[in-house]
Amino acid sequence: MSQVPGEHDPQIVQLREMLQASPLLLPWSWDRSSHQIEFVGVSEPEYTQASFLDERLLSDKHLRGTVPHALIADVQPSKLSYTGLPQCDFIFHISHCGSTLLSRLLGLHPRCFAIREPKILRNFDSRSSSEVLWLFGLLSRTFSHEQKSLIKATSFTSQFGRDWLTILQDSKAILLSMPLEPFLAAVLDGSTIDIETSKYSRWTRLNEMNCSLPGELESLSIGQCAAMSWLCESMTLHHLVLGHQSRTLCIDFDRLMNSPKPTLDRCAEFLGYPRPYPTWDKNPLWQQYAKKPGVAYNAKTRTDLLEASRQKNASEIEQGIRWVSNLKDPNVNYLLNR
Repeated sequence: MSQVPGEHDPQIVQLREMLQASPLLLPWSWDRSSHQIEFVGVSEPEYTQASFLDERLLSDKHLRGTVPHALIADVQPSKLSYTGLPQCDFIFHISHCGSTLLSRLLGLHPRCFAIREPKILRNFDSRSSSEVLWLFGLLSRTFSHEQKSLIKATSFTSQFGRDWLTILQDSKAILLSMPLEPFLAAVLDGSTIDIETSKYSRWTRLNEMNCSLPGELESLSIGQCAAMSWLCESMTLHHLVLGHQSRTLCIDFDRLMNSPKPTLDRCAEFLGYPRPYPTWDKNPLWQQYAKKPGVAYNAKTRTDLLEASRQKNASEIEQGIRWVSNLKDPNVNYLLNR
């Protein structure tokens, strides 16, 4: 039987030093039942290029290792604010609304260290202040002392955002969304796996937010399930605003597309990034698909795809809109008409 290394083991000492020094070791997964945490080696260019810090990043060359959390639980990364709290901000979103593009654009500012969808946050529902502070301390590490982490979370992790912001009192969050109809056109044009696999949890979450849903979940069409996804994540962001109004900024994706410079200037100012700002609207990012850099994509491409989806999926889009519109809830009405 192999012996668990102690805190004075040379490898553990080296690990602790590396964790304090830089983001090169990314916390990958945390099994809080077995008290084990896994790390993956990620270089600075990989952070910059990756659309998702999950399995899609991995290759055989990546260094991976698991360590008992107790051996590193007292590690305090050096990148902390004057209050002793982790220095990180967030992008929360409803999915299919340009969050990757927003993250990449804000990442052009020298103050911003953009982190996109770290896998470890997907199941991180802890309300323990010590656990939240410790993990986001690691996710606040940057390659330059002038930088601050901007974490774009996976859409369904917004449900944890209210707790995270309550504990991380120095953090702010940009909340990115879009109206129901273009959301349905975008979602129904591609893979609906997330809509299908997450419908049970979103149905439960909506009920927990006191949103009265008629009928049975299994009776919903795919268009209605997509509409429920929009409603759940939009309602979650709405609740986040209610809990942290002064530290949240709501952005509409179409406004970003139609007025990029003032919208991005507003985001940068909200996050405290100093001027001068990059020429956001002139960057080549507008001519490529944010999730797959190098693939040609622009505002016209998006418009053409949405129009094609509206024709192809007209019936499902109509069913989804009608399903949400028929809900008798003032919060739903607010979300539809804001």
